[in-house]
Amino acid sequence: MHSFDLVSNKLVWIRKNEEQVVGESRSLIKMPLITLYINNIEDTSIEVRWVRLLKECEKNLLKKFQDKVVHAYLKELYEVEIGTLMSSKHSSLAFFHSEEFTGFVEFPKTIYDNFFISKSFHLKPIFTWLQKEFDFYLLSLSKKQIKLFKGSVLGLELEKEWENQDHDNSSKNIENWENFFRKTENELDKIFSKNRTPVILAGLKEQVAFYKKINRDKDLVMMSIPGSINGKTTIELKAEAIKILNDIFELNKKNIIQNYHDKSAIQMATDEITLVTQNAIKGKIKILAIAEDRNLWGRINMYEGKVNLSREGASQFNDDLLDDLAEVVLARGGRVLSLKQVEMPTKSPLFAIL
Repeated sequence: MHSFDLVSNKLVWIRKNEEQVVGESRSLIKMPLITLYINNIEDTSIEVRWVRLLKECEKNLLKKFQDKVVHAYLKELYEVEIGTLMSSKHSSLAFFHSEEFTGFVEFPKTIYDNFFISKSFHLKPIFTWLQKEFDFYLLSLSKKQIKLFKGSVLGLELEKEWENQDHDNSSKNIENWENFFRKTENELDKIFSKNRTPVILAGLKEQVAFYKKINRDKDLVMMSIPGSINGKTTIELKAEAIKILNDIFELNKKNIIQNYHDKSAIQMATDEITLVTQNAIKGKIKILAIAEDRNLWGRINMYEGKVNLSREGASQFNDDLLDDLAEVVLARGGRVLSLKQVEMPTKSPLFAIL
């Protein structure tokens, strides 16, 4: 599995496949890939900051490519109406641009404005959020109706809904809606036991309390969004659910850092890049943590388990080794955690738990 597979099926496509971006030069020149991150919380206009990012990209590319090639390659990005793409004031966009396609995805997280030009896309700021552990169910409860949504940081979709056919608006019969809940729980239990995905409840206090009482899998039902969700958009619901998952992530982060200290004492953890690389290739890493605000440019020799660091920085020949190692670990069934350098328990921009 390539790490970009985690996000590619969720992209909003601006262009995909056949169109030739650099015209006749395309057969002679392979342009590097561009990743851009931009948020919606800063005071300066997002349109101004978008152009500023593109100007920096242009300046970087002009060091290695002809003017007409660079301008043709970036033309599509300059034409993007960036201000129309944001759905929330508290989100960020991750943009991915190549000769073959251009697409973006929105994240309910502040990712500081930045760009990366290299031989593969830069996913480090969003790795943590792309993994399976941030998938969830959102169960909306009411006396009339129960709705089940399947969600992730990339979206929220209605999976199934149940109507209480016997509900009477004038009735205060508690037994009626309790029986409706019990009947629906029989179907929900089959879904939850098969997928083992965290469940977030949404509804009035009375209904949430009763569902928790009859639910058969207490480990999956984690937290709840108080009050009715009627009138809330799926974007608003997703944002509330992700906030809950983020709280859980913060707790898990502390546990992983403590685990690193414990495992280091028995040589079952390391922050040395060569050892991390060798163990990643062998599939021995259970958890890899990388600093999202640091870069190690160079290349990995997958056959010898060696790392070649580069002083040149990002280019079409080099890549961020932290990104590459995360990809290797994910492909071999491990987990990847993105932290800021100040959160790392070591001065190294990475550590691994075996």
